[in-house]
Amino acid sequence: MICFRFAAYATPLRTVSASQPARYNRGDDADPTQYLSLHPLGPLAELMRNADLRSLAQVGVVQTRTWALEVDLDGLPEINFDNADQFQISAEQLVSDDSQAACVDKSPV
Repeated sequence: MICFRFAAYATPLRTVSASQPARYNRGDDADPTQYLSLHPLGPLAELMRNADLRSLAQVGVVQTRTWALEVDLDGLPEINFDNADQFQISAEQLVSDDSQAACVDKSPV
């Protein structure tokens, strides 16, 4: 499957831990969380949501690159509305605007 992500560094995937918390990491995890989107505009939408960018002028100054990655999905868990509770998260928390608080201490595996 082809997935997309923004990265301002020379590689599409993190090689060091994130310095701040996000949806599925506390910001001090040894293994970095990798965020991918199924649509090329997904990373921009997530950046706009996270940075509260609401105008064309704000988005117009964003300078980053979109990477396309081929990802092998074999063996990865699928978390959806029907099975979210098996991963200690509610279906509502999967789409909540405050999903960071709900997900940060959860491990899907």
